[in-house]
Amino acid sequence: MTNTGNSSMTSFRIKGRVRHYAWGGARFIPELLGLPADGRPWAEYWLGAHPSDSAEIVIDNTRAELDESISADPGRWLGQATAREFGQLPYLMKLLDVARPLSIQVHPNLEEAKAGFDRENKAGIALDAPERNFKDANHKPELALAISPFYLLYGFRKNEDIVAALRDYESLQDLVQVLQDKGLKEFFSEVMTADRDQLVSWIQPLWDRCSTADDQTTPQYWIRRWREMHDSDSEAVDRGVLAFLFMNLVKLDPGESIFQGANVPHAYLAGQCVEIMANSDNVLRGGLTPKHVDPEGLVRHIAFDAASRYLSAPPAGLREFRLSLFDSRSPQSISYQPKCLSIVLCLEGQCRIGDVEIRQGESVAIPPTRTANLQRLTQSTAVVLADRGTSDVGM
Repeated sequence: MTNTGNSSMTSFRIKGRVRHYAWGGARFIPELLGLPADGRPWAEYWLGAHPSDSAEIVIDNTRAELDESISADPGRWLGQATAREFGQLPYLMKLLDVARPLSIQVHPNLEEAKAGFDRENKAGIALDAPERNFKDANHKPELALAISPFYLLYGFRKNEDIVAALRDYESLQDLVQVLQDKGLKEFFSEVMTADRDQLVSWIQPLWDRCSTADDQTTPQYWIRRWREMHDSDSEAVDRGVLAFLFMNLVKLDPGESIFQGANVPHAYLAGQCVEIMANSDNVLRGGLTPKHVDPEGLVRHIAFDAASRYLSAPPAGLREFRLSLFDSRSPQSISYQPKCLSIVLCLEGQCRIGDVEIRQGESVAIPPTRTANLQRLTQSTAVVLADRGTSDVGM
């Protein structure tokens, strides 16, 4: 589609796509979007132009797929500079409602993504095959902005802290020895490649020890919660359970954010967030999931430097995305000049963007050729703005 409506329009409506993964909550996303809950888990709401689930745009009552519109006229939709550099919308924004832990996962760097995508294509693995790791040839750095108390696992604890955590459990003493004798990579590989009998001997004794834990800032609470999500001790055995002891447990308060770069293991545990990332769906998983896992692939792609701290914003020079929050602490109105097609999602209240008024759950897109005025219409307004990054990108 080469032309969709009035080229002078400063902003236009855009509608995302919902993904119903098993880990999603039942009410938050449908209620925010003004839709009836239907008993299914509403896990993610995608706002972007990824070919597997592109958003829909509406201009002058004409509907079109955003990815098809961009492909037909990249310069118009992205701006000439972004069209030359990326050839596509460089970011993907999502709204997540995490009711159950997500998989322990990593995302590849750009070189790994290109090689993996090519390798799986040559192997004849279908893009929608469950065992497919590389859905595209792009890397997937990402930023999560908490909109409720949000818990996740991020990176590895220091070796001495892992040893201290494991020493509390008699069944895990052989893992302590592996870590001390062979180091973190061999320790992690041992966990990721252990057979079922070994996992049962390590993990089942943890259930009783953690059965009364009620502090969400402790690994024991999440071990207990994982067990309670399953019908039996045996069913709950998963190699990812041990990650609660050897990965950093992070809590974000609403408005706080965390950046996940390539090769950093992480797993979201609970809460709601807005996530923005490079336009990719490449994931290698290793536990805490019924989906396909590739433990050996996960080991190959992880950076094993223990992460005792995390970045709250993307590093300088990341060009694919930036995410900004416009809320009651912001000025009543601001002028905004997108660097490429910018997508705006209203989380609370009402606001006017250009010549379009939106309320909770609604979204608009702003072309890069227009300066838009964003105006709060209610005191409790909260809006997130996605755009491409610059050399000084940040929250």
